[in-house]
Amino acid sequence: YLKGDFVDFEAQEKKKQFAERDELLGKLLGKNITVEGRPLFWIHKWVTPDWLRKKEYSDLLLYLEDHIRSVLRHYGDRIGIWEVVNEMHDWANELQLNPDQMVEITKLACTVARDENPNIRTLINNCCPFAEYVQKGKWHEIKAKYPQRTPHQFTREIIDARVDFDIIGAQMYFTRRPLADNIRVLERYAQFGKKVQLAEVGSPSSGITQEFIDEDKGDFSIHPYEWRRHWDEELQGDWLEYIFTYAYSQPWIEAANWYDFVDPYGFLKTGGLLRSPKGEK
Repeated sequence: YLKGDFVDFEAQEKKKQFAERDELLGKLLGKNITVEGRPLFWIHKWVTPDWLRKKEYSDLLLYLEDHIRSVLRHYGDRIGIWEVVNEMHDWANELQLNPDQMVEITKLACTVARDENPNIRTLINNCCPFAEYVQKGKWHEIKAKYPQRTPHQFTREIIDARVDFDIIGAQMYFTRRPLADNIRVLERYAQFGKKVQLAEVGSPSSGITQEFIDEDKGDFSIHPYEWRRHWDEELQGDWLEYIFTYAYSQPWIEAANWYDFVDPYGFLKTGGLLRSPKGEK
């Protein structure tokens, strides 16, 4: 992320911070762990610095090409799969781009990535499989200025636009829907003839909802729950088992990735599978 990480990658333009990421990459490769680079471009509020937000569209395109080339050149063949763009289907749009610009940027990013390193495989990541944001008319927190698309509609548009990419990424966090609904939405991607990765899978291990909350709600028993019962480690394990069992049974799904590994350092609060050395969960 350009900002919003433990160590911001490019909080100031043209001052990329590779050192910490290089160290982590070296440790993972040393243990024969396959690494996916992510994301080369994402314009959510959480990760968009002011200097990027202020760019004219023409300057944004120039920056994007230079950014992708410099990052891919730095890592070379050490990273074989790259998430080129993340959530460009009108959910997070801090730069307030119109739908055609979103497709154009996606196409440019994938073309540049392929040109810079033909050896890599490229992934386009999508979130919010049920597209609730369309009904709300929101780009995260701001009112959308243009008609919005579901992840499936966006995927169809970029394929029709001949965007050169290899893998459809789909996020499968628990979103108050039963497994059958998630499978039904996911299987709509099969028609495109591309491999699919469940790029982010997750659910919490305690609490009422999976929301990214910091406050302690106290006694959960007095609040309604969203799936079967209040979240605990066993229920979290059930969600993992159901999603991964389904994914491994489908030849068009090539990977499933649980997003949060160790608490309390995850995206979802209590979303990790392991406790920290201090026992935090």
